[in-house]
Amino acid sequence: MDMKTTTITLTIILAVLMQVSFAQSVGINSTGAAPTANAMLEVLQTKTAGTVYGFYGTATGAATINYGGYFSASGASYNYGLVVPNGNVGIGTIYPDHKLFIEGIGTSNNAILKVNATGNDTHVWASSSMAPSLGSGNNIIHMIGKHESTKNSGYIGFNFNDSGSDLNFLTFGLFGVDNIMNITGVGNVGIGTTTPSGRLHIKQSSNTSTGGLMLENSNNGNNWEIIVGDDNHLHFKCNSWDRATINSSTGEYTAYPSTSNSNIINPSYVDEIIPQLTSTIQEQQYEIDALKKELEEIKNMLQTNN
Repeated sequence: MDMKTTTITLTIILAVLMQVSFAQSVGINSTGAAPTANAMLEVLQTKTAGTVYGFYGTATGAATINYGGYFSASGASYNYGLVVPNGNVGIGTIYPDHKLFIEGIGTSNNAILKVNATGNDTHVWASSSMAPSLGSGNNIIHMIGKHESTKNSGYIGFNFNDSGSDLNFLTFGLFGVDNIMNITGVGNVGIGTTTPSGRLHIKQSSNTSTGGLMLENSNNGNNWEIIVGDDNHLHFKCNSWDRATINSSTGEYTAYPSTSNSNIINPSYVDEIIPQLTSTIQEQQYEIDALKKELEEIKNMLQTNN
């Protein structure tokens, strides 16, 4: 067969194949099974050993734009460009261990994941994360940080109490330290409490000498604190020293006006200072009595010698 005859034959075969491909669905598999109804192309991979690819597409040429895969759906009542009913999806990684795993460098002004909402409304929803099975008292969260370990990442989330309840709250926490700051359905803000009863409710830690409200001067670092002390009195402190207190029983206001910390006796330390002073005075009195005894003996000796 000469070259001319070969070319004509290949052309005829190619034309037939193209006609068959355009006229019916195509199934690619190792069993010879027909493709699924309504599928123009179906690839079925049944190999059971090694790494298996159902479909492998790459675009590496020096073109202006390369598409490894292009999917689009339009014209129907419901259009789905791409459906992945089973398995994990990886972008930037070939080992995705979550339903969607995106990996990239991420630099200034170059986000790994970007959502661009083009709508204009009172509330433009850029994203939505729901947990329909969330039980009372449980959180749904978005975690950010360096590592998924204690205090190495933090989260913003939502705590569900009951349907439509004012006790549902927006919450901020750290990995291993939950619900540090919370905003309830009525707009109350709680720090250290999930049930704030006022616009701003701060619950101190077990150490009542710290953990209240602090105001700091950004120029010199001096600060004021408002705390509830171990005595249940309200204390006003400047640079950790008591300046004033309000008695929780009588409402009496007591000020400590001196501006020098060295001239102030902090009332919270009185119970500790008094025993120390008593012990020191007792020791000094013992030494004084011993000296008086020695002087008396010396006096008697002088009188005897005379």
